[in-house]
Amino acid sequence: MRYVVLGAGAVGGCIGYQLAEAGHNVLLIARGDHGAVISERGLTLREPTKEGTRPFACLPSAQEYEYLPGDLLILCVKSQDVSSALALVDPRVPVYCAQNGASAEQLAAHRFEEVYGMMVWLPALHLEPGLIQTYAEQPAGAFRIGRYPRGMDQRCELFARDLRSAGFDAQVVANIQRWKHGKLLLNLANSIDAFAIPDVGFHAIQRRAIGEAQACLQASGLECMSSHELREKMDEIVSCHGAKGAAPRPGGSTWQSVMRGKSTETEFINGWICELGDRVGVHTPANGALMRMAEKAQSPRSISIDEVRHWVLEEDLGR
Repeated sequence: MRYVVLGAGAVGGCIGYQLAEAGHNVLLIARGDHGAVISERGLTLREPTKEGTRPFACLPSAQEYEYLPGDLLILCVKSQDVSSALALVDPRVPVYCAQNGASAEQLAAHRFEEVYGMMVWLPALHLEPGLIQTYAEQPAGAFRIGRYPRGMDQRCELFARDLRSAGFDAQVVANIQRWKHGKLLLNLANSIDAFAIPDVGFHAIQRRAIGEAQACLQASGLECMSSHELREKMDEIVSCHGAKGAAPRPGGSTWQSVMRGKSTETEFINGWICELGDRVGVHTPANGALMRMAEKAQSPRSISIDEVRHWVLEEDLGR
């Protein structure tokens, strides 16, 4: 069996590194300077108490990937890159979707017969080419895995077993989208982390955005774990910390994308909720305002609470 990691950033790089350390066959696909550094000097993983570098076979594009029987694809690109990335991949390969949000599996299912969802809880950082920094150990992160749209099979069990051998907490679940929808609720605040000037007033907007999303999911008949339940479960398993005396992780996945000058997945998180709300008749002003943050921000963490409150009010008045 060979694990092909498409998108070797914070999540994919950590998964690939740890699987390889545990003795599994891993191929990375990483574009740009990051992929070039991995090909030339290897991938460095900086953990809370140790650091290592190991060589990898690394392709610069999915276009150069040639399917081999027994391959499993771990799709770790951001949601906005899923369609373009999968268009280059042989549809015979089973695909595990490790994105925030809930759209990747549906997109993959249009072309691939075997699609799996992954709920990812992995505190990691990727800002520098060739380097991934993680903030948890024993386990390094947690995953919940299942067939899309629901169900379990032997391939799920084998993947979970290999992830556990690599130092992760991994379990197979019958309804993976329930877990991914729960993670989506927490990721609604990614725009705040990336674009907002820190202010306690954003907590109220986050709570409203979560309430809107829960109403949308319920009206659509989609199962969802509560954000409180998911966080409580994951906090019991994954202890997020840095090395002794080190600073905490400075920002989440959306903030990291902004810092690297990349596009963000806001459209596939808050925007997905807004589109769902339009279909089922649920008003989503808070999520609409969080979408506007990504459109209006000139730099990271530059939008004030007053601006966002104004946008929420505009959305309310525009009903």
